[in-house]
Amino acid sequence: MEINYVKYRSRSTTDVYKNVRNKMDILKVLNSSGYTQIGDLITLKDGSSFNVKEIPRLDFGMLGILPTAKNNIIDFGSACYFKYTNSSGKSRAVFSMPGGSLSRPMSEHINGNTEYDKDTERYIYFWNSMAAGKPYLPYPGNPNLPDLGYSNKQIRSYLDEAGISKGFFSVKIGSKESELFYSNSEHCPVFSKEEYDLRYYTMTSTDFSYEKSVFNCLEPGTEITIAGEKYTLKEDFTLDIPYGTDIYDIQIPKHTHVSKVTHNIDYKA
Repeated sequence: MEINYVKYRSRSTTDVYKNVRNKMDILKVLNSSGYTQIGDLITLKDGSSFNVKEIPRLDFGMLGILPTAKNNIIDFGSACYFKYTNSSGKSRAVFSMPGGSLSRPMSEHINGNTEYDKDTERYIYFWNSMAAGKPYLPYPGNPNLPDLGYSNKQIRSYLDEAGISKGFFSVKIGSKESELFYSNSEHCPVFSKEEYDLRYYTMTSTDFSYEKSVFNCLEPGTEITIAGEKYTLKEDFTLDIPYGTDIYDIQIPKHTHVSKVTHNIDYKA
């Protein structure tokens, strides 16, 4: 959501606002691209300068609500403001950087709203990781990032609250977009599309049959349950699975870890 402000002009005798038309412009450029500060003088990257006391404050009543997924796509937009409410009921502003990440608005920091909020930082870190296509988050109790550990249950909670359904989904922030896969697997809830595609290839393509097959310790004819459906392992150690099936929600019969593959079978390297 974009914030509308009344037209704003400096009363200073020096026209330090020559590139800034109103308060909206100040906040958008400041929060989008950064600034330098010498004393009380703030200079934006577009050359605009003004006194730190004249930075407008965000009106929390005009902040947008957090986005939810449409067609399994969650889009935070670019240079948009949202209101995040933490578990204690306190609200914080979240800004979508044009470069592709969420952050607390820098204008809030300059205006003295510097209080650290764990819930907000966790929300920002989670969606930034998804948008970057890096869904493997720190585990709870991680000594390096103690506030940013996520259990599988917590990861599912973020996705479910955003209205994301199982299967492929996309996350957009500014210029960045990633496609991922939300799985019912008990081991890991989210995988990148690249990871899904590679695993699907190893399970279905003859290029990855025989020694390279993920099923090479099973007998052809073995029934394997994937996403609640039964599939029969073929002679070439592959399965006929529709693309998009939750291949991580899999149940394989107990077996030895000795390859059943005969080495005189010709396969592609």
